[in-house]
Amino acid sequence: MSADMTGVQKSDDSVSVSSAMPQRERRGPGRRLRVLIVGINYAPEHTGIAPYTTAFAEFLASHGHDVDVWAGVPSYPSWRVPAEYQWSWRRTETCNGVLVRRLRSFVPRSQNAVSRGLYELTFALRIRTEKVRHRPDVVVAVVPTLLSAWAAEKIAAKHRAPAVVWVQDLMGSAAAESGVAGAASTVRLVSAIERAVLRKAASTVVIGETFVRDVVGLGVAASDVVLVPNWTHVSAPKQERANVRKSLGWTDEHVVLHTGNMGRKQALEVVIEAAKLCDNRDHKCRFVLMGDGSQRKELERLAVGNARVQIVDGVDSDIYSDVLAAADVLLINERASVIQMSLPSKLTSYLVAGQPILAAVNDDGATAQELRRLGLGNVVGAGDAAALHNAAHAASVPAEIPEQRAPAHEGVRGSDALTRFIGLLAELTPE
Repeated sequence: MSADMTGVQKSDDSVSVSSAMPQRERRGPGRRLRVLIVGINYAPEHTGIAPYTTAFAEFLASHGHDVDVWAGVPSYPSWRVPAEYQWSWRRTETCNGVLVRRLRSFVPRSQNAVSRGLYELTFALRIRTEKVRHRPDVVVAVVPTLLSAWAAEKIAAKHRAPAVVWVQDLMGSAAAESGVAGAASTVRLVSAIERAVLRKAASTVVIGETFVRDVVGLGVAASDVVLVPNWTHVSAPKQERANVRKSLGWTDEHVVLHTGNMGRKQALEVVIEAAKLCDNRDHKCRFVLMGDGSQRKELERLAVGNARVQIVDGVDSDIYSDVLAAADVLLINERASVIQMSLPSKLTSYLVAGQPILAAVNDDGATAQELRRLGLGNVVGAGDAAALHNAAHAASVPAEIPEQRAPAHEGVRGSDALTRFIGLLAELTPE
């Protein structure tokens, strides 16, 4: 989702919003709810968690509910703050019927345990010092970040409203598995906070079946855990594949495409090693890394002189699925230590493109388990450049067409997942 697609009306922190959210005809069941959503990532960020939080908030607003979002300033995955947000302490925007309050906090340029801690802490402190526009009927806290979820629960308790924690990443596992410098030393503290936050929630929403067991293992009652899988937030491809490939400069090469974040979790240096093997075996492969992230500059350094690697910026959501469909293989690559911390958000988008999915991941991890559950994708061991190269070159277009394949993933139909989510909020806020 690019910035010009969000329908944003902005005001600086010194200026109040000129009008309340537009009144909408209520199309969903139940009474009108006042919902406060707390989550650091939001549109115009177009990758990672932001598209799901944004879709949820806008779906609520479109069904007549009064929705406030407290979010950070846009920064993911580049970890750079746009100029228009640099000096605003607080900024309010009306985005497609949702009142978004942007709170400036620390955004790290490099990722380590200290910088990540400051990122979480400063946003949580901003949440604690804010005042609500009106008493919420329910508060939804998106994890990550974990400390902001703790702050959101404090707001919920103050106003005697139920708190729902929406777990997109398991933060204890993330601290142990991410590969971020110094993170391992914080595992015990992060896990203790995560356990306390989830136990206090009225309900915990998770995005995958593999998360259910882990959340229950943290002491949350199974009856309080609700599975709402993420959904595909991009449209089906529209352009002719040959035309898209030509525009991208992909001719007769076998294109292996990885999109999204370029961080430590993705360990994309292995992809560059796999690309080197193409020259050794005279394979016409091109490995394309599309997006941004904390490791992009290092990856660009490693790729110097390697004609088989192309590192490019991300594209707008209106052509994203066309680019996915233009590739020959869609790649998910993770560090070997990544087991339970998260499910890659790109998976739901990949499903729409109809191209083969290759996952170079831990065979015991959540990503491999999800792909096996769906009956999709080829899985090879994480960190094995030779296996990645061989599997990428051998991959062929699957027999299923996208229309047949997409319904196999229960999260593909966003309206179903979002309606389920609204039903949960209604159950927690009886009249």
